[in-house]
Amino acid sequence: MRSTKIKICGLTCEEDVDIVNAALPDFAGMVLFFPKSRRNISLECAERLLRRLKMSGVAVTVSPTVEQVSEIAEAGFTLIQIHAEFDREILKLHCVESGKLRIIRAINSR
Repeated sequence: MRSTKIKICGLTCEEDVDIVNAALPDFAGMVLFFPKSRRNISLECAERLLRRLKMSGVAVTVSPTVEQVSEIAEAGFTLIQIHAEFDREILKLHCVESGKLRIIRAINSR
């Protein structure tokens, strides 16, 4: 049987990382490439925060391009949460062939 996993999302600064490191959820998420979100951060900031995390970091995205996903993988993320649509080439390049990323697919329940 699968166990429930906990993800805290929307990290934007080192103080957020310190808080989640103390709480130790299974995952911590950072919003990337979605400027509409007030929690959106730059890839450089995400890399810095990722290095401080004691758990797996998740790149949270909306309809990422193949190039953006490549940048996310190069930054050191091993998990990406994708909302909305995405190019199936992402699966081929980053999940099947290289095995670098696992995808968490966000489904809108409306």
